[in-house]
Formats: sequence, C-alpha cells, structure tokens
Amino acid sequence: MSLTVNEIVAHLVEAHRTQKDVNLNRLKCLVCDVSFTIICFSSFTFLCHILFLLFLNILVIYRYPSVLVDLVARILALVPPWTRVYRVQRDIPMPLVSSFKIKEIFTMICMLPICCRKLGYELDGPYMNRKLLVSSVNQFLLNLALADLSNLIFCSPDVAMVLLDRGWVLPDVACPIIRFLQEYSLYASVLLQKIMVGGVWAIAAVFAFPYLRYMGIVRNKSNQYCYWIKITNTSKILFKYAEFLVLYAVPLALLAVLYTVMSRVLWGKSSIIADETQQTAILRLRRSVVKMLIISMLLYFLCYTPIQGVWIFIWFENESYYDKLK
Repeated sequence: MSLTVNEIVAHLVEAHRTQKDVNLNRLKCLVCDVSFTIICFSSFTFLCHILFLLFLNILVIYRYPSVLVDLVARILALVPPWTRVYRVQRDIPMPLVSSFKIKEIFTMICMLPICCRKLGYELDGPYMNRKLLVSSVNQFLLNLALADLSNLIFCSPDVAMVLLDRGWVLPDVACPIIRFLQEYSLYASVLLQKIMVGGVWAIAAVFAFPYLRYMGIVRNKSNQYCYWIKITNTSKILFKYAEFLVLYAVPLALLAVLYTVMSRVLWGKSSIIADETQQTAILRLRRSVVKMLIISMLLYFLCYTPIQGVWIFIWFENESYYDKLK
C-alpha cells in the first residue's frame, strides 16, 4: 500500500531523529509504469515538503550540517536510480537510445554518481569528528548537500520523460530553464569560506548559461525533443571539451596531486611528538584520513569516468544526428 507524501516525510524525520535505517521497501512509492503526470507530481510534491522542512530548520542545519547531509542521503535512497540519466539524455539523441534498446545500460552508468555520493556520505562519516563540523567544513558540507538536493529536484521531471519515451511533453520554455538549473546545481557540487561558496555558485552559473541560451525544442514528424539549437557544431563541441577539461579532467588531476602530497605527509610519523602512545593515536587518526582521501578520489574517478566516456563516444559518432531531424 502506497504512503502519502506527508507520511513519507514523517518517516524520514523520525528515522533521522532516532538514527535508525529507513524501511526502503515500504517507502518506494514512485513507480515508472504510472503516468508521467503522477510521477512528476509525486516527486515534486515530495521534494517541496522536504524543502519546506529544511527551511523551517535552517538555523539548526547551518550549525549542524550533518543534519542536512543525513536527510539528503536518506532522500536519495528513496529516489529511483534514473535521476542521473539526464546526463545521457541531454547529449545523446533519445530516438537513438530507444532504437538500440540500451536505456538500462545508460541508466546503470548514470546512476553511479548518485550512488557514489551517498556512499561517500556513509564512508566519510566515521572519520569526521563532531567538533570538526565548524567554519569551512560546515559551509562545505552545507554547500554540497544543497547542490545535491537541487540537482535531484531539477533532474527528476526531465528523466521521467526519458524512461516514458514520449519526447518532450513540458512547455517549450521549460526546456532551457530546466537544463540550466540541472547544470547549475551540478557544477556547484564539484567546483569554501562564505565568499568562496558564493563564488562557486557564480562560476557555476556562468558555465551553465549556454544551456539556458542554446537549449530548445527540436521537432520531427513524430516527436519533439529538448536539445541544442542556434549553435554551430564547432561551437558546441568546443564548449563540451571546455566543460570536460574544467569540470572533470582538471579537478581530477588536482585532486590526484594534492591528495598524494597530503597522504605522504599524513602517513609518516612526526618527530615533534615525544610521547609514543600519543604519537600512535595521532598516526592512526592521520592514516584514517588518508584512507578517506583515497576512497573519495576513487569514487570520483569511478563515478564520472563512464559518463565522460559515453559523452566522448556519442559526440564522435553521432554529433550531427539532430541536424538530420531538423
């Protein structure tokens, strides 16, 4: 028996308060074979309730961002894995995906980031002391959780249409707006003091702006799709490569270098501490941090590399597909 949105929210809050696991089998009420309207309305209403709940507790969340991180992780566990398919839907012609019957493969590839992010929340938790959740760490966690929550909200309607395979059924004006908000929230989560957080969101807006400016409806005889318009193939490819470098390759290289340096420093013993017992305890804590850094690095690589690989393959093989539809 399906639960109401209010009951789901109450169950989530109670699970967080008592620090118990959520009964996912009982709460999975969003099914993909119902009508598009029901899916979108249920998802949107559910997420609005969550946002309202977070707004009422904003002061508590700012002081203790682990509350928001925990709630976001619980929300992500309830949402079907297709919330990241939009990364493929945005750059891959959907008739092509449908004709080869490989939606399931794309779904598995694109669900990796959201699953890995939730896994990251779980793995990082044991290494983080409550006393450390202040200042820049506080703001970093808050920024990350808000970006993930926004990404989840703005991707759900778009991806529901992919699985239902009905083309673009929302108003035309929603196409560039939804794509802009998707990229805006995604970039903010990977690109932190208060000024730095504000700067991250500003930079994210700049990189996401082409989606607002050049996304529109492409129509053929049988359907319509939200895709790139009024932009040359050369400009489009240059932008995608710039996006690849700035938001994947460069961050990955920086993380690899910086984490390697940090790990070498943290893994070694310190000659400053004379007490052997204290040095052993500190060394154990440092090595736990090194393990956390390595896990975070591997998750970043494993989650986002398949998506980038799919994008490169599609753009080399099918970059002019939609030009044929026009």
